[in-house]
Parts: sequence; C-alpha cells; structure tokens
Amino acid sequence: MNSDDPESEEKRYLTEHEAAELTRLSTRTLQRLRQNGKGPSFIRLSARRLVYDRSDLESWLKSHMVGDM
Repeated sequence: MNSDDPESEEKRYLTEHEAAELTRLSTRTLQRLRQNGKGPSFIRLSARRLVYDRSDLESWLKSHMVGDM
C-alpha cells in the first residue's frame, strides 16, 4: 500500500458501530456506558450523531486492563 494514500491510514474518528467493533462491545453496551458516565470519551456532533476518537478508545481500553499480558 502507498503510505500517502489516505485510505491506508487508520481512521481517527470512529462511528459508534466502528467503536463497538474495536472494543468488542455491543453498541448497546457502549450506549449504557455513555448514559452511566463510565464509557470512553466521545464527541457529540448533533443530537443523533456521535463519534469516538480512536486514541481515547485505546486509552480507555488500557485503563481497564487487568493483570499482566
């Protein structure tokens, strides 16, 4: 792949569905975590649209790591 190709780079902002795939959680679980204030940070673009920053998701996942891997 060409490193100058924008399609070859990882997306910085992920939809709820993409975030669910990355975290291996269901979209419903992400919704519950948001409602309880326990989920990863997100950006609300409108009343019905939000995105997650990939680096925030990765940091949130690391903060929930248990034991040595």
